[in-house]
Amino acid sequence: MVLPWGVSGLNSSVSENSDLPLITVCMIALNRAWIIDYALRSLLSQDYPRSKLFFILVDGGSRDGTVETTRRLLVDSGLEYRIIVEESNIGEARSICTREMRGDLLVFWDSDVIAPPHALRDLAWATRNLGLDIASAKRVYVALETASEAREYAERLLAEYSAIINSGSASNCNCVVERIHYAGMDLTAIRREVLGEIKFKPMPYAEDADFSLRALVRGYTVAQLSSLTVHDVKALREEYSDPLLHAPLLDFWRHLNTLARLETLRRGYEGRYLRETCSLRDIGKFYLENTKYTTGTLLLVLIVLAVIGLLQGLVLLVVPLVATWTAQLAYYSKGLGLKCGFRKATRQITILTPLTLLVHIHLLVNYHQCKKEKKHKTTQPLKHNSEQSPREQGT
Repeated sequence: MVLPWGVSGLNSSVSENSDLPLITVCMIALNRAWIIDYALRSLLSQDYPRSKLFFILVDGGSRDGTVETTRRLLVDSGLEYRIIVEESNIGEARSICTREMRGDLLVFWDSDVIAPPHALRDLAWATRNLGLDIASAKRVYVALETASEAREYAERLLAEYSAIINSGSASNCNCVVERIHYAGMDLTAIRREVLGEIKFKPMPYAEDADFSLRALVRGYTVAQLSSLTVHDVKALREEYSDPLLHAPLLDFWRHLNTLARLETLRRGYEGRYLRETCSLRDIGKFYLENTKYTTGTLLLVLIVLAVIGLLQGLVLLVVPLVATWTAQLAYYSKGLGLKCGFRKATRQITILTPLTLLVHIHLLVNYHQCKKEKKHKTTQPLKHNSEQSPREQGT
């Protein structure tokens, strides 16, 4: 099957409920009571029949009433649901969703995402009629200062979507499909077949990039519905708006090499080929697009100087690192408070600096490997067959 990348297709049969697949919608949460009720209201406003939906909440051990809020909204909704409370990072939680899903389609819906009422129909139609294996909505990132501002924004969105429902214009899908090399899981549908072959790694971060890149390498189709826009609403001053601040450090350290590999690999995607970032132009573009690694490099230099200073008794060499960390602490504390500001400033040293070192190593290794391959004229790029999925190649 030739996938119509960039071609729009009108879904004329989207209103026929009998043809709609059973969808499992899964949300992952940890202390999200400040926003999850809006995400759930968005889910409940979908024009997808509730008899064709099964909802799972995987809660990592919230203490702010997230579970109670979810249960209150769903208990009389007519939607079949299950709430699982289990201490887990985001990769482990996605595996729980995969294990407990029903039907042939799993939709990950972030607990701070507000979607238009036709979102699930669009995803279901695209996976069934266009043969997409992983289909993701286009995300608009909305960063507001406080939780109250985030809730006000979400309320306005829901009011706009309610007007769409009342106008009766939400049922047709003019789906525009674009190929992507990795899918975030803000609002993303994955076919059971993919989940049966590829598992989520227990990573606290970038598990979505890792999963979708491995699916791409295996020949599965990964695409974005650019015609379907969802809003990812963040509150910068809300402690749990950024889940990375609370993920265990050990989880990061276990997967640092994988994270560094992903950082260099996923930006090397061009056309039908998945290749490593290896040319000087690629490397320069990488650093221009990822200024955090400039910060990480600076911290690495300051750490080396501080270690030399401690070993040689030169206190002045330690001062730049202490001053930089103190400045970061003051900056982050303004928006997050002292507790989270301290955690984020500390993680710049404990996570960003070793990650930056590994990224440098991967970029250098990739560059020298490419030069060697070009010299011997044996370059073999990793081919992505965008025209056939594994299930079609066997027929």
